[in-house]
Amino acid sequence: MDWQHHRVVVVRAAAGMAAAVTVAASLAGCTPTKSPKDQLAEITAVTGNQIFAMDVTVAGATKRDNVSVSTTRDGTTGSYALNDGKVASQGSFDPPVGVLMDVSAFPSIDTLTELAKTTHKEEDNCAPTTARAATTPSGAIATWVECNNRQDHPAVDGKATINGEPLLIPALDLTTAQSYTAIDQAVTQLFGTPNISDILYDVESRRIVISSGETINTQGEPCHASIGATTTQPTTPLPLTCSGMAGPPFAINDYGPDTIANTITSLLTSPHIDVAAISGITFTGGDNGTLHWEANSHNLADRKDKKQYLEGNIPKR
Repeated sequence: MDWQHHRVVVVRAAAGMAAAVTVAASLAGCTPTKSPKDQLAEITAVTGNQIFAMDVTVAGATKRDNVSVSTTRDGTTGSYALNDGKVASQGSFDPPVGVLMDVSAFPSIDTLTELAKTTHKEEDNCAPTTARAATTPSGAIATWVECNNRQDHPAVDGKATINGEPLLIPALDLTTAQSYTAIDQAVTQLFGTPNISDILYDVESRRIVISSGETINTQGEPCHASIGATTTQPTTPLPLTCSGMAGPPFAINDYGPDTIANTITSLLTSPHIDVAAISGITFTGGDNGTLHWEANSHNLADRKDKKQYLEGNIPKR
């Protein structure tokens, strides 16, 4: 489904923009000779203590650790790091999802440094390695680690936390209630509300894109955010980025994980349609407070004559 693939690419591109700026910050100019703690103190002396992200990048045993801080100053969102011994802007980017918080609310710089170093040693082909901490709309702090030389999925699964608790979306199966419960939990943890604007499942890629209801970016502006999951393996739903507009919100628990799972099970075992031709499934907020579901099919006859089996509405329980 091309439109779904496009959405995933857009989300990744936005996330990659901020990440690229941060990595560039860590590797630009002369390598800092100061400790991460001293680097952070010098950077925040210039930027102020209100930030939304803090990174530590480890490039190798013979190179120093590099600190970068992201914040919004004078209406501009960007990253700051030491460059030739001075605090310098490393470029600007679109504001991501999150809020400005005091640096004291973040994990200690020593904790992030140790996380980056440990992952650098444990992971093959992971250099440079960056440990990140960032705010979320829920007010919680998320931490995760990225291997910056991995283009497709830089986040290292199993390393992410939110307020110190593990954060990982399991491999999802849309015919099981547990999967919808997992989606609800991740959305609530990250956005502070269970509201979702849509869930898009692409059968071919096995990817699932979950878009939040309206939230805010780090400049306080309204936006919508998307997180990704798959049906094949656990997924780290970070970083969070703003994406396009979305429809009316819905909450999974208003309809019941069991009811939704049973509906999709009936769809995928239906004797009335060519089940093998289903290419995707979409959930959106429907009329009169219902949850609308719809399946895309490669079978032209099914799309033309059996639409009643390819879509429906689930009422609130």
